[in-house]
Amino acid sequence: MRFLGKLWRGEYPLHITFWCVGLGGFFLTVIVIPILLRNISAEPSPLTFVTGAFFIYFWAIIWGVATWKSATKYTGSTFWKYCAKGTLLFFVLGFFVKLFSNI
Repeated sequence: MRFLGKLWRGEYPLHITFWCVGLGGFFLTVIVIPILLRNISAEPSPLTFVTGAFFIYFWAIIWGVATWKSATKYTGSTFWKYCAKGTLLFFVLGFFVKLFSNI
């Protein structure tokens, strides 16, 4: 829990938060977990989908907040600070466009 607390407060360096937590979390939630769930059961239950969605959204929120706060505290080049924040805004915008395009 200490890791999540420090992550949430943006206390890890921007490159760790953005790349390691971001790509590592993406790899786990989008690639590894579905493979493991598929091996557990040939026909996943609705609970499996809800659980998977929960973990994906939980990770995305934690990563987004942590990256934003870490970028705010970043003392290096402003280019990387704004690239990280711009990427987050792009992801959020893409999420809402996709969400509301099906309505």
